[in-house]
Amino acid sequence: MVLYAITLAITGFVIGFSTSWKISLVVVAATPILIATVGFVSRTLSIYSDKGQRMYAQAGGIAQEVHFFSSFFLFFFFSFFFFL
Repeated sequence: MVLYAITLAITGFVIGFSTSWKISLVVVAATPILIATVGFVSRTLSIYSDKGQRMYAQAGGIAQEVHFFSSFFLFFFFSFFFFL
């Protein structure tokens, strides 16, 4: 798959330079800016995804704890109710 992508990119540059070299030169000049932008967005997304995953894990632990105590109190209530 990587070989296919590299071959496709090289073929696209060859066809682009042979058809319209001025536009291809602008695209080649803008490529490092595009790569840097994609890297920045990828890194930022990774950081916030990790942060969100940690927050969901913490919330899941709290929800599980609340569910345990609510089940315990519900059991206690019904046990007490049946003895009346």
